[in-house]
Amino acid sequence: MPSLPHRYAGAEWVHGTEERPALHQKGLLERTQCRHVQATILQAMRDLLLDRSLEAALRSVMAASKKLLGGKVPVSELVEGGFLKRANQRDLMRMAGLVGKDGEREKVDKTTREQDASLARSPSYACAIEQLKASASASGTPTRVFRLGEYVPFVLVSKSGGASGSKQFENVATADDVVLRRTPVSLKLLYTNRLLPALFGQFQERTGTTTKAAAAADKPALLGRLLPADRVALLRSEAARIDDC
Repeated sequence: MPSLPHRYAGAEWVHGTEERPALHQKGLLERTQCRHVQATILQAMRDLLLDRSLEAALRSVMAASKKLLGGKVPVSELVEGGFLKRANQRDLMRMAGLVGKDGEREKVDKTTREQDASLARSPSYACAIEQLKASASASGTPTRVFRLGEYVPFVLVSKSGGASGSKQFENVATADDVVLRRTPVSLKLLYTNRLLPALFGQFQERTGTTTKAAAAADKPALLGRLLPADRVALLRSEAARIDDC
């Protein structure tokens, strides 16, 4: 299948006597992806590379889409995450408006405030900030501690009930919050913003061509490079109607 340096997949025979080859891939799965997206990608690659069937791959993708949009995927398989590469505990406390050890809120310049606001709009940072606020004691000091570079798991949810104008970073929660508080998971957002881009690449314009920015950021989506734009659009529309039935 089409590949880029350090990102590839293929059928592998280790000894040459196996009845069926094993799937070997590198770089096509990301730790930040939820397990359902990863499992869907792996199954589609097995269908494509081991069974050499594009139609089987499309059927497995449709089945995974129906399962997701039908609410039949456990929360544990919908947990994704991100790394806190640009903020430590002190930075996160500042973003959360919490006091430091001296009992005072840190004062920063305009540039730092703008950088903080930009980071706080990232789902992983937003989730970390919410956890700090929730763990804050009466004195304003949080009991939760985050390290620079730490991986923060979260689930895309619908806190606003689907209200227009709500931002993605405003609708993230921990898996425990989803289970204990029964916060609804945003299944449509997971489908359109996670599952589809992983399989078909970045979203395309109505003309069927990708924008320059999207093309530059695109990754080797296994089905997006094998199907024409009209077939991809049809698959999206078919799966998107499932939860409206």
